[in-house]
Amino acid sequence: MSKERWKAIPGYKGLYEVSSYGNVRSLDRMTMNKKGNQRRQRGKLISQSTHPISGYSQVRLYNNGKGKTFSLHYLVMLTFVGTCPLGKEICHNKCTPFKSGVHAHFNDLATMSRDVKGKIWLSHYQDEVVGNEGWAKKAEDAGFRGFVKKGQVFEF
Repeated sequence: MSKERWKAIPGYKGLYEVSSYGNVRSLDRMTMNKKGNQRRQRGKLISQSTHPISGYSQVRLYNNGKGKTFSLHYLVMLTFVGTCPLGKEICHNKCTPFKSGVHAHFNDLATMSRDVKGKIWLSHYQDEVVGNEGWAKKAEDAGFRGFVKKGQVFEF
């Protein structure tokens, strides 16, 4: 397994970082209380909550007393890759635009163009899952990139 990497979140440099594992932490810093006195605030891991409708993990970040809530997958994409191109989506293990409501169904993914499928790594369809024998061959025939294996690391 690769080592967890931390990077400053754009727009929150010196305040927050997100990791390659999807964790968010605040950094040690000096803050001002309501009376105008400075105090040292220690950094810590930020608790994640779940969006009540989408089910995606989210965090609330503060800058100059103003809070803003972000989806965790958005922060990871923004920090490690950059802004998501217009008209594109960030896909992860809880894609919801498809019928299942939790994961994209194989039959829905199989309708995508071959050049798109050639960039997609699948999970949860592996042959080692009881009852899923033959999925690796079916996915290969359909033009997918392959299956994510336990411990596999992707560098962005």
